[in-house]
Amino acid sequence: MFWNKSSDNQKNQTEQLALRLQKAGFKTQYKPASPDDSIESVIVTLPSEKQQFASFIKLSFASTAYQAMKKMGDPDLESNQNVFGDFDHLQFYAPLQIELNANSINEVALVNEKLNGNLPLLGFNLEQFQEAKLTFRYLMLIEKDKVNLKLVQRSIDLIYFLISEYAPIIETIATGQKKVADLDF
Repeated sequence: MFWNKSSDNQKNQTEQLALRLQKAGFKTQYKPASPDDSIESVIVTLPSEKQQFASFIKLSFASTAYQAMKKMGDPDLESNQNVFGDFDHLQFYAPLQIELNANSINEVALVNEKLNGNLPLLGFNLEQFQEAKLTFRYLMLIEKDKVNLKLVQRSIDLIYFLISEYAPIIETIATGQKKVADLDF
């Protein structure tokens, strides 16, 4: 059930995660760091019948992202500081394929808040960097050098379920078909 991230010297922790998830029946792809994406990750492709609102979940370790940011020379990071101690985070990230009506952004933020308050995993987000987009993002706290593969598998399955169940509600708000006040929470 648990596996030690550093037990396989031939492959790093992210590659090990991709292989183990693949052996467990998930369709995965290891994505090494590249000029387009400096953070290595595992892409878990959702089954085709569940791709209406999201086609994949991207998994990455926070410590890997931190190391990539240090290499890029982020001035806010201290090179000698161990910020993770005995723990790390595994991020699950799924961009949602929902068009946003510019007039519904406040309503979408409100429905996300209401949904997240009632769900077993926090995750629906409205990101507003260059353009507004909807995502599902969850951070799992893990013990350093140990990953509970069964828990990762169950989290992926639960994220699939939450997206397929609740993205349609978000879509009705995002497209302006309904207001949050019209919903029964």
